[in-house]
Amino acid sequence: MLADGQETITDYAKWSVNKIKSAELIGQFRCVMTGAGSADTIDMIWEKVSALWNSPGSSYLHGWITRVELRPLQQWREQIVSTVRETTETCVVPWGNAHSGVSLIWLIQDLSEPPAQPGTVPMEL
Repeated sequence: MLADGQETITDYAKWSVNKIKSAELIGQFRCVMTGAGSADTIDMIWEKVSALWNSPGSSYLHGWITRVELRPLQQWREQIVSTVRETTETCVVPWGNAHSGVSLIWLIQDLSEPPAQPGTVPMEL
């Protein structure tokens, strides 16, 4: 799942396709996304989500650090989930079995509040 490479001919050629994406919104949260499946679809979903924090959204963007309007982490989470759902419903589902689909893992780390216990880091999957 976390492999950042792709091969089109088994055991012949493999190259990096940058399926691991990250963004840090200073003082708010850090977001990491990775996935398995079509690299183009993963790039498209990341571009749609990263537009929420005004990133250029280009597929070559692996990491992004920016300042945006302060919002609760729960609101960011809901917007990210909503954007992924809408993008999947409009761009992947209509293709049915003709599209291989993707499996994504998202990690959101709250940077706005100190950890409740020393040595712990607040994260949400």
